[in-house]
Amino acid sequence: MIMSIFSRCFCKPKVKVEPEVEMTPVQEPVPEVFQLMGLPEEVISNVFEMLSPFELIAFSFCSTKTKNIAKSMRSHPKFKKDCKPFKMSIGPIYQRIIMEFKEHPNLYWQFMKNRQITDNTGDQKTFVLDNIQIPVWSDGILANFCTLHLLSDNSIPELTKFYEHLCEVFNQPRQLMSFDLEFFDIANTIRFYLKAEQKPFQYVTLSCSKRSSETFIRWAFDRVRVTKGIFIRCELSQKFFYDLERFDVEEFIEIYWSYWVKLEYVLNLSCEKIALFKSSLCPSDLQELVLKWRGGWSPDWIEILIELQEIPNIEECVEGPYVTIRDRRDRKLVDKNSDIQLFQFNESMATTQYSLSFTGYHIVRSDGEIASVYIVNSNIAIFTIQQDDYGKDFKFELNRRLYLPRKRTLEQRKSVMTVEKSRQL
Repeated sequence: MIMSIFSRCFCKPKVKVEPEVEMTPVQEPVPEVFQLMGLPEEVISNVFEMLSPFELIAFSFCSTKTKNIAKSMRSHPKFKKDCKPFKMSIGPIYQRIIMEFKEHPNLYWQFMKNRQITDNTGDQKTFVLDNIQIPVWSDGILANFCTLHLLSDNSIPELTKFYEHLCEVFNQPRQLMSFDLEFFDIANTIRFYLKAEQKPFQYVTLSCSKRSSETFIRWAFDRVRVTKGIFIRCELSQKFFYDLERFDVEEFIEIYWSYWVKLEYVLNLSCEKIALFKSSLCPSDLQELVLKWRGGWSPDWIEILIELQEIPNIEECVEGPYVTIRDRRDRKLVDKNSDIQLFQFNESMATTQYSLSFTGYHIVRSDGEIASVYIVNSNIAIFTIQQDDYGKDFKFELNRRLYLPRKRTLEQRKSVMTVEKSRQL
């Protein structure tokens, strides 16, 4: 018994040892993967048709394979002519890329890099398509914008690569580059695009205010490489001069504040179309142009539009007997063999959004060539060389700015009243 008490007092009690049990690791559920590329080709095509431009771009960034798939889908015949010009705009406060598609009418898709937003963000290492914000769609008068903000500090070269990627994915739509010459680093930006590896632009917009140096503006004009068309929206003095022939473009030159442009500056241009808005040219300049052509001179361009400083009386710009025709487009109504060289038309065109009036003449020259001179909405004068290869109808293609609301000055309203009184007399 003593031994039994001793063992209970001084000896450790025996502990029953349970056999060790092996723990089986808990397996996390494997997320299901949607095998998009495993679908039949027809189904994949239907899926891609439902993707928005932003979704397709995000897909193209996944890998080289997805980029090629996106390009292949956008090369389908149904999308061949779907893209409108893609515009990259470089301004003092923000830079942005704007895309437009016929399949999404009145809707613009844009990537915007706004310095005011970028400078206030805490993460300065944000890359394109990271930490993006999607604001509510904003309604505009003519269109809606769907915007993705690029909260990044990417340089112009990186933004250009992104722009080139978009153009490649959507099979090279027409490309428009817009430069505000008051951008803080515009000189280095222009030098970057002068490098040999950078292709010339198809279309370029140059803009600036009266604050810009005209010497620097000439420097910028000399260094912009453009192949098809140029828009100039620079507020310049009437004493400013630049040789517009240095812009070796195929399609057009359009100048918004063109009061510095004289008639002789544009006579020898070789692009197809010229547009001069807010010009200092007068009805006498239009008359000089008509007389010069009727005398045998033929320009290399096809059409010139001039917003005249005064409301012209179109009858004073042409001389000789005329007949009135009912349809300005119908070529068969103009008889080249007739002794009459002037064929007058007076028509109007109106929709719920705009109203346009056309008053003018088709002119037959002694060699059988035909030109049209006419006034649209009071003071917009258009002179068009009607080429024989246009088919049975005369060509009337109006500049897009004519469809926008326009205000008349007090001088223009007085001029309209004077012209109307002279016609009544």
